[in-house]
Amino acid sequence: TLVSLMLSSQTKDITNAATMKILRAYEPGGLTVQTVLDMTHGTLNGMINKVGFHNQKTIRIKQVAQMVHDEYDGKIPDTFEGLVALPGVGPKMAIITLRVAFNNVMGISVDTHVHQIANKLKWTGPKGMAECNTPERTRAAIESWIPYEMWGDVNIVLVGLGQEIQTEKEKLLKKCLACSDPDLAFTLLTRLDMDVKRGLVRFGLSRYPLLGDK
Repeated sequence: TLVSLMLSSQTKDITNAATMKILRAYEPGGLTVQTVLDMTHGTLNGMINKVGFHNQKTIRIKQVAQMVHDEYDGKIPDTFEGLVALPGVGPKMAIITLRVAFNNVMGISVDTHVHQIANKLKWTGPKGMAECNTPERTRAAIESWIPYEMWGDVNIVLVGLGQEIQTEKEKLLKKCLACSDPDLAFTLLTRLDMDVKRGLVRFGLSRYPLLGDK
């Protein structure tokens, strides 16, 4: 889980998954702290060279493996404090690692998608990003009112939404039209600063009576 998260920045999910498959198939031993330590820098770098910033990530992964070996008896820390003490591991990675690897939900993981969407939807307060201008401020703001039992789902939902709104606009609008509540979907996109009506006209979809035009 932790290595996958370290590889994920500036990398498509499909590339990350393929790279993790290569690492797990490494012989001998698969992907363990010891095998990472035993690999040369060049071997590890060659195995992850499809991900973004692979040179820097190779260095970080080797550093993390060394620290886990020396200070945590070869086991990934199971506390927030222990995880963020590792080189290159911030709050976002730590929270996801705790949830996925240790079934411990101790916060909402805020990446770029969550940060931007939460602020655009004014989940952080009426001033939005003018006040919550960092992921950690956004995390504190949304954790103050979102029920704890929903914390583990927020990142998954908003990252998925963020990835969807980055797709081709015509494809996105057609998905909204095909969903169970197109009006609600288009209202959400409007709140996220998309000019929905203009898009419908541009792609020849304006014949659909939406957004109060019924």
